[in-house]
Amino acid sequence: MSPEGSAPMDDLLQEMIQPAGPTGHDRARRRRLVMSAATVGLAVIGLTSLTTSALFTDNESAVGGGFTTGSVNVTLTPAADFLKIGNMAPGDTEFRSITVNNPGSLGYRYAVTKAWTDSNAGYPLSAVLQIATFVLPTGGTCDAASAVPAAQIRPLGAISADGATLIGDPATGAHAGDRPILAGAGELLCFQITLPISVGNEYQSSTSTVSVQVVAEQTANN
Repeated sequence: MSPEGSAPMDDLLQEMIQPAGPTGHDRARRRRLVMSAATVGLAVIGLTSLTTSALFTDNESAVGGGFTTGSVNVTLTPAADFLKIGNMAPGDTEFRSITVNNPGSLGYRYAVTKAWTDSNAGYPLSAVLQIATFVLPTGGTCDAASAVPAAQIRPLGAISADGATLIGDPATGAHAGDRPILAGAGELLCFQITLPISVGNEYQSSTSTVSVQVVAEQTANN
């Protein structure tokens, strides 16, 4: 082959063995591609950050209401002088009543205690004056006709007998003789007071002042 024909082949071999360096145009084109890729990468990172931080949230409050305690409430009718009896003679029997009401919101049980004072310490009237207790429906009549054994909750005995206890037990908790009353209900206590025919002259003009106290406690959880 002539020298003229071999020159192009020699140039091709030379370029394969030692490629020519990039031209100025190639270097500028590569820089633009790198910058474009970096810009796209930054845009993707920024878009990701914006997407993950945009959270929809909501809050709502509910009013829970309130807590209210119940009430234990005792009212007595009448509230005074229901056992006031004058001019008694041996053999007399009198009846007096008091209504125990529960206007509170809780049911309760109650006991009744008694206290007394005597004008004649040597011959205390409370030692011979006798009292019995009956329970009747609210609005009932407290008299000899209604004071029957079936309604009796304390038998006839001296006022000073049994100490301070008249009905039930005022100590906390359920006890024999305690009287339960539902909220809004009530009952009538009927008292029979008797001065025995056997009482002697030593008790003339004597006075025994008696008071009672109703002690109530809730029945719920007790």
